[in-house]
Amino acid sequence: MKKHWIEKTLDDYDQTGSREPKARHYFSPSSVSQCSRAVWYHMMGYERDAVDSNSLRRMSVGNVYHEWIQQKLQKAGVLMSAEVEVTYDDPPIKGFYDGIIRHPETGENYLIEIKSRNDNRFALPYLPRFPHLVQWNLYSVMTNVVRGLLFYINKNTQEYNIYEIQRNDTILKNVFNKMREIQGYINRREIFPYQPNEKHEWCNFRTTCERDYFGK
Repeated sequence: MKKHWIEKTLDDYDQTGSREPKARHYFSPSSVSQCSRAVWYHMMGYERDAVDSNSLRRMSVGNVYHEWIQQKLQKAGVLMSAEVEVTYDDPPIKGFYDGIIRHPETGENYLIEIKSRNDNRFALPYLPRFPHLVQWNLYSVMTNVVRGLLFYINKNTQEYNIYEIQRNDTILKNVFNKMREIQGYINRREIFPYQPNEKHEWCNFRTTCERDYFGK
């Protein structure tokens, strides 16, 4: 079915927001929980698979909710800082944390990560999601804030799901080891091995990975 011209115009605009692939010298907290081979492709600057229009719309809506919550936190007087770049040397990591907020009664700082989710009740037992815990813990190390919140907003109902968390050394040890292993393959200019047990249907580099694996 042919798209209405305004739909096509908006979808074409969404495609312009895609980042150009480039080699990276640092890991991203938001993507390091993916399959190690996918992280390797990302670091090496391989082109991602094309993203369909509906997925781009969902991500854009998620960004709107993200900014809305940040604005509310600021107007409520508890947001100390937001979207500040932070780094780590070994392994090399760089990213922008969502926010540091201050408890209005105790004055204690909390590192907050804001996530939007769909109206899926079956997903609730799996919150907070493990990749988000990894992301939060990496930002915890880079900001030196040891307590925090994973804040989910339901895009359908605007319901909040809020989880108080603290830094987890086991998570950090495992993800640091993972990044250093990937970095070793990058330094040796070797492709990271195919990971048969990963969920390949969600991979951003599925086409490239399958070509490299099954083509050999």
